[in-house]
Amino acid sequence: LTGDQRDEVMLTSMGDQLMQIAQIDGTYKNAPYDIGTYAHSPYLKGDGRPSTGWHAAFADVDNDARADLFIAKGNVDQMPSMAMLDPNNLLIQGADGRFTEAGATAGVADTARSRGAALADFDGDGLVDLAVVNRRADMRLYRNVTSDAGHWVKVQLKGPEKNRFAIGARVIVMTEGIRQSQQITIGGGHAGATLLPLHFGIGAAQQATVQVKWPDGTLGTFVKALADTTIDIRYPH
Repeated sequence: LTGDQRDEVMLTSMGDQLMQIAQIDGTYKNAPYDIGTYAHSPYLKGDGRPSTGWHAAFADVDNDARADLFIAKGNVDQMPSMAMLDPNNLLIQGADGRFTEAGATAGVADTARSRGAALADFDGDGLVDLAVVNRRADMRLYRNVTSDAGHWVKVQLKGPEKNRFAIGARVIVMTEGIRQSQQITIGGGHAGATLLPLHFGIGAAQQATVQVKWPDGTLGTFVKALADTTIDIRYPH
């Protein structure tokens, strides 16, 4: 989230959902409460009991070069003290680094018992869509139709022979003083997944500079990417 190539961690639970900010010494600190990511109770009226969080994932859903946050929510039968009507969270990060709930306005405030999710551009239009897996209910697929979204760049890597998907590689994208980074990993949160290529929102920028730190430590050359394009980078570039 901070562009320092140290990944933050989102810990879901019953009650507070804890975002932990990576520190330079390798430790983590809880994000300030007023950052808006604790999501400890439902934002829809009618049930004030604590929430139950499951899958959490970051993605830039409006392409403004700031990572947003989705949290799948849903009650467990054996925990009647927790909220029953517990809609999923879609928290949009603003320019000040604080997050604002947008689940209801975005149309994803489902009160089914959600468990897992995947955020990816399923229809290839440059906007990150959302798939949600529910317990005792059909899965949901939401198409992102944000009208005022920014530009984007997608990065597809091809690693060396024994690691074709470049698992462990870190991609750094730079635009007009903004630095973002994502690491290629396997899996995701609870009952969730991550999909390739990596997607970066770049706001109003018309191009971006991309660099790859490969899993073996090799630092690739700088590559220019035009806005709204997918670039393919092969090891060791």
